[in-house]
Amino acid sequence: MLASMMGWLDPVERSSIDWRFAHARWTAEPLSDQVALVAIDDRSLDTFGRWSSWPRTRLASVIDELADAGAKTIALDLILDERSTPDADAALGDAIARAGNVVLGVDTTKYIFDLPPWSETGEFNQRQRLSAELAEGLAQPSETIAEHAALTGDCRTAFLQAPNEHKRAFALFQTILPDENQEAFIRRLAGVGVHTGEFAERRMLEVAYHHLHSIQFLESRDAFPPLISNLHPNSHLDKLPLPEFVRGAESVGFVSVTDSIDSDRAVRAMSLAKHRSVDGFFSLAASATLYQTDERPGLLQLGPDIWPASWITPDARLSFSTNPLLIDWPTSPKSWLVAFPENAVVSIGYVLSLANQRTKLAAQLAELEALASEIAFAIGYDKLTDAVRAEVQDEIAFQLEAASSIEPESLSEEERDALALYQHHRQLSEAIAEGLLKIDEATAKLTRTVSGKLVFLGWAATGSTDADVIRTPLAPNTPGVFAHCVLADMLLTGRSRDLAPAWLAPLGALLLGVLCACAVALLPTAALGALASAIAIGAFLFIAGIYSFNEWRLVLPIAAPLGGGVGGWAAATAAAAFISQRDRARITRQFKARVDPALVDRLVNDPDSVSVSGVQREATIIFLDIAGFTTVAETLDSQRTVAILNRFMREMTRALTENGAYVNKFLGDGVMAFFSAFQPDPEQTARACRAALQCKRAIDTLNDIPDLADTPTLSARIGIATGLVTIGDCGSPPELNDYTAIGDAVNLAARLESAAKQFGVWSLIDQRTRDLAVGLGFDENNLDPLGSAVVVGRTEPTVLYTLPAPSESPGYRAARTEAINAFVSGDNERAAFLFQTFEREHGATKLTQLYLTNINAPDPPEDAVIRLTLK
Repeated sequence: MLASMMGWLDPVERSSIDWRFAHARWTAEPLSDQVALVAIDDRSLDTFGRWSSWPRTRLASVIDELADAGAKTIALDLILDERSTPDADAALGDAIARAGNVVLGVDTTKYIFDLPPWSETGEFNQRQRLSAELAEGLAQPSETIAEHAALTGDCRTAFLQAPNEHKRAFALFQTILPDENQEAFIRRLAGVGVHTGEFAERRMLEVAYHHLHSIQFLESRDAFPPLISNLHPNSHLDKLPLPEFVRGAESVGFVSVTDSIDSDRAVRAMSLAKHRSVDGFFSLAASATLYQTDERPGLLQLGPDIWPASWITPDARLSFSTNPLLIDWPTSPKSWLVAFPENAVVSIGYVLSLANQRTKLAAQLAELEALASEIAFAIGYDKLTDAVRAEVQDEIAFQLEAASSIEPESLSEEERDALALYQHHRQLSEAIAEGLLKIDEATAKLTRTVSGKLVFLGWAATGSTDADVIRTPLAPNTPGVFAHCVLADMLLTGRSRDLAPAWLAPLGALLLGVLCACAVALLPTAALGALASAIAIGAFLFIAGIYSFNEWRLVLPIAAPLGGGVGGWAAATAAAAFISQRDRARITRQFKARVDPALVDRLVNDPDSVSVSGVQREATIIFLDIAGFTTVAETLDSQRTVAILNRFMREMTRALTENGAYVNKFLGDGVMAFFSAFQPDPEQTARACRAALQCKRAIDTLNDIPDLADTPTLSARIGIATGLVTIGDCGSPPELNDYTAIGDAVNLAARLESAAKQFGVWSLIDQRTRDLAVGLGFDENNLDPLGSAVVVGRTEPTVLYTLPAPSESPGYRAARTEAINAFVSGDNERAAFLFQTFEREHGATKLTQLYLTNINAPDPPEDAVIRLTLK
């Protein structure tokens, strides 16, 4: 219940919803025949070139073809906010106006002044001062604006980090004065002293002028429903279509799904509307559907000030609010194309080819007319009429038939030229007839696809850098326009699936958990309890996960109840097992598999040597990880993987325990152990270093065993730290506990083991361990310095040492130590030279790359301390 209420089970619940849409349907549910798609697909881009090279006259031709084919509404899932050439933009604007049924896309984002620090309590005065100073002129230097506006703290930092975004936001909150042209608008906002020519903010102000013009067209639109309420450019990053496009469009709608993306980057729901602090947009699907439906006033039931509202259909009432609507994905995950009925998807290249054929046909008809006029003049006619055209046809037929019986060599040059003219006319006539037939067939196909339908035009290509794909339950690369098609079809048909209230999840977890726990408690054997629990959980999964999804069209939560059921069974089973085994010796249970058996016997005889309440003493901590084991697990079956892990762990454990370490816990393919577990060990640091070397030799020996020759080579990665820790029972003693060590040295040892990977060495040891070990007689020549680093989770630097690997030659170690010492001394130039020389002689390593990255950083560390950002 707690996990459900805290949202920890949300990822599992989302996956369960995906599984239901993909696999839990009784039957496939395709889209209705009311929606069609014109796809910008890979084949079209291969044929006509990259989208960025397409002139907008092509898109204009496509819109003309769709309108002529009878599309009732054309929704463009495109952002047309950038200018191309004036003629091309004008042609597209004219096509949109001619169609009279085009809905354009808007990309909406968050307004910068709705974000911290401006949205924080107490910062309103700074925002007002900034606005007043920006009103004096946007072309002022940013530092001057910040100084005059008396910005301080986070507000000053936020403005100076992104001054152009704040200036753009201010510009888009202005209005265009009556009869104010673009240049006058720019001069007014740029400020005193800026009159003509280029300056840094000019391009931004040009975009703002076009943006505000588009808004004026939208504000003046008298249509149902009101597209935008109390309209202001709420976000300086909103991307509105150009004014010449908005002028002739029927509506606009937002196309972005950023607000609907879940934490796993998948889209499962989409908002029908966005209502922000001063404005609101309908989605592209909602706007297009409103213009597709004849009964508009009865379709949308408006609430106070438009928001909230409800979408009314004969079979359903869908919430038309800012909360995302669960998308009722229509079919199996094989392909999103399967979701469309037959003849509901057409390539934009097909439509464009049809338009090109018409253009070619028009040119051929003009050429044919010119040929007919030339032939008519040759036979004595000055004007080309229908009667004269008939005479021309007869003349062509007569002359070509007569020429068929005459040898070409017997004709004069003038007669051959006339004959060539007649032949060209006939060939062109035949080509035109063939072209007309193809155009009629293509037009008929396009008409069947789009006539009377809501037609979306958007990206379906996946091989382009401009591809618009989202992750959905259907596929990880579903075209974004498909989501709009599905949402529009839901609105048109009333098809939907309701998401159950959130409170059902913890309630279901409680009920199913109690049911399974009772089954275990009341039945005579654990096997019967497990069987009854499995039946209860299976019945719940069928009813809540499949039956309700199909028959009630209701998406019920299953992750939390399933976890509750399993948890109830596990808890009851564990409680029963605990009761039956509670008389077992606690120390034997805890330590038998972790320390030397002789030590276990001593602890059994003297239980007081184990401190339950905890005792503080200096201890040496070892964290050991088997590097490369993930590759073994990926390449071998689970049984072989476990066998190999056990074999390596056995040798690591033997090496640790033989040197007096207490193996505290196994961490997957790693181990935590510590010394001085039961009493102070004055030689613990030297023992720890010797244990590490013994682990290294053992794992190298295992890698050479013939029966492991087919597995990847493994290696040890070890972190050792010494410090004051608390040692004792943790958990819920005496029933559930773990005899362990807790303290900063434990955390440091874990971080050193992880950092060893980034340094490219097999071991990392802190300064305290090294000094004590050398004092105990451990050879300091076997401890190479690695400089200082701040590991993740700590603020103070740690002086690091490593136990050299057997494969590292004296020259290799000496060169490495010399380069590190140069870096530690602050001589970065010499350090860089020595590391580069090292790489030329010995090859690049993680260690050299780490130091060179810090040396070559824009702001290299002045204290010669490496700061790690990864665990």
